[in-house]
Amino acid sequence: MTLDEKKQPLIISYANFENSYRLVKWNLDL
Repeated sequence: MTLDEKKQPLIISYANFENSYRLVKWNLDL
């Protein structure tokens, strides 16, 4: 397994976290 393959789940989970955070922040701003 290459380093990039190891990092990919972290990148995906971080992107999901960021999307969730933006949705929450957007809902709070309404």
